Amino acid sequence: MYMINFSLNQAGVFDPRDYQEDGLNKIMHHLSNTFIKGICEPAFVEYSVGYGKTGIYAFIARKVTEGNRLRAFKGKSTFKVLVIARQTELIDQNSKFAWSSGVPNTVVASDLNKGKNAKNIKLQNVVFATEQTLWNRIESGMFDNWTPDLVLIDECHQLDWKDIVKWAKGDQGESCKSKTYTKVILHLLNKNPKTQIIGGTGSPWRMNEWIKGNFWKSCIDRKNTEDLINAGWLVPIQWGVPDVEYDYSSVKHDYSQNAELSESELDDIATKDLSLTHSIMREIVENSKNRRGVLIFCAGRHHIVEAKESLIESGVPESQIGVITDSTGYKVRTDILDRAREGNCKYVLNIGVLTAGVNVPLWDHIALLRPMGSVVMFTQSVGRVLRLCDGKEDALVSDYAGCVERLGLITDQKMFADGVYKKASAKKRIRICGLCETENAKQAIKCRNETCDRWFIDPSICENTVNDNQQCSHKNAPSARMCGGCGGLLRDPNEALNGKHYTEDMLKPIVGMQMFAPNKKEVVMEYHFEDGFIAREQFYPYRTGQVPKWQLQKWTDFLKEHAIDELALADIKACKNTFELVQVSHLFRTPNSATYRDKKGKQAGRFHIVSLKRFGNDLIKNGVAA
Repeated sequence: MYMINFSLNQAGVFDPRDYQEDGLNKIMHHLSNTFIKGICEPAFVEYSVGYGKTGIYAFIARKVTEGNRLRAFKGKSTFKVLVIARQTELIDQNSKFAWSSGVPNTVVASDLNKGKNAKNIKLQNVVFATEQTLWNRIESGMFDNWTPDLVLIDECHQLDWKDIVKWAKGDQGESCKSKTYTKVILHLLNKNPKTQIIGGTGSPWRMNEWIKGNFWKSCIDRKNTEDLINAGWLVPIQWGVPDVEYDYSSVKHDYSQNAELSESELDDIATKDLSLTHSIMREIVENSKNRRGVLIFCAGRHHIVEAKESLIESGVPESQIGVITDSTGYKVRTDILDRAREGNCKYVLNIGVLTAGVNVPLWDHIALLRPMGSVVMFTQSVGRVLRLCDGKEDALVSDYAGCVERLGLITDQKMFADGVYKKASAKKRIRICGLCETENAKQAIKCRNETCDRWFIDPSICENTVNDNQQCSHKNAPSARMCGGCGGLLRDPNEALNGKHYTEDMLKPIVGMQMFAPNKKEVVMEYHFEDGFIAREQFYPYRTGQVPKWQLQKWTDFLKEHAIDELALADIKACKNTFELVQVSHLFRTPNSATYRDKKGKQAGRFHIVSLKRFGNDLIKNGVAA
């Protein structure tokens, strides 16, 4: 296990990193308030990969339980902490670090408890448990006399909060089966309604929806990838520009079902052209000559076999290749990852299973050979190669599947500016900054030169009040509805001037808007409402195939409503396909509020009619002022 930049105190145990102290204080302040109130108010922290969430859980447990010896001496009940994760590796890693931080604990995980009789396992005041094994032990009665005061959930975005809310309200339906996390949380709250719940994640979304809402009441603290790169706690990203890539434009993705992309469909596409896979793997080997570890995401079971064979044909010894799928046993998986940490397995191929809970600091090159169905999966996958390691200067990201084009949301972050520019430069789609003469991608919002403050589109200035009653004043993309500085919602300054009254049933507040491109012909626009609902509109912007005229008119009306200005409209119309549209999605303005209703027929539940929208003082319906 790697414990980089943690220092030992006089007692010989680990202490927090300097920058973690502020976050710990915020978490403990929240817990102090909620324990005093005596009610459960679930909250989470957004800490990017590399922040040290493993340490955070240990230090929280240490602070909460540090008075237990005195409490026991006085005959009072001791504080108990339960840390839950889905993956065995996370529990093993978190438990070991806790011991090294002076926190005795018990592990409850089937893969780690082999050879032990569950009846003989003594539960200490701090327990680390995998989700499924925990529920099995709860059902067996192991936890009948052990109830936590505090529950910490690692990778908390994996918890389906909507399922919990549904079951808590009794709206699950007769045939619905609750999920494991739901059963665990509701059981614990039934035993002790005052149990506090804190989650930790580097990707606070379920698919593409922010988790804050009806279950997770607040976000206590945030440190994103860019913050950690700038502070030197993660290595910077170098975006590669592949010479070839797979064409996944035919893949259909049903965003309304919050499902991952079909492995079989991706596998079929990726294995159609064996020569393409050979070319890509040769390029990966060539670009990895000076790299120490390569993580490769494959499309499916047939594709991963072809990719491995191509590596061998490219001269890579088989002993330097590891293959991990969802059917790989724990021992084999652990052996491959241990060899990767030691530098004895340079190439690790997987099928979407190494997105979280894996710590291999030597990895400095990730190759994406499959599209990602969500921002979460994309962000977490890239995060695997950003951890610090001696001699590691940066991490190379090779995108062979159009992930950036499909998930245009992340291209607004500064950390992607250079990578986007490299791709745009290769296609000769650049613009020159008039202040510093730096070349930028044509779709850039702000100059990528860090010393230049030139915005190509007027930014939105955050007016939210932050610490010490100071205005945040962070500059955001004009289409943003959430501040990149303080994390608060952005409000249109003209909103307060609007004297018209609309009932809550008529217009509902919107907190964000996101465009996706399932293929080169179709775009889906999502409206994220403040109450957590997501309405979706489907568009066919180009005259191809059997696209009827009314679809083209619908897109024209949408452009009238949403284009920021005439220049933006010209840039949008210059796009040749929907993937290019996603790249300029920042040129579309987000309404403050809107009305929606479900479509009928085959599209019911998947797409909606969003007809009445408010932009500042303007109320617009179908491209015309209402």
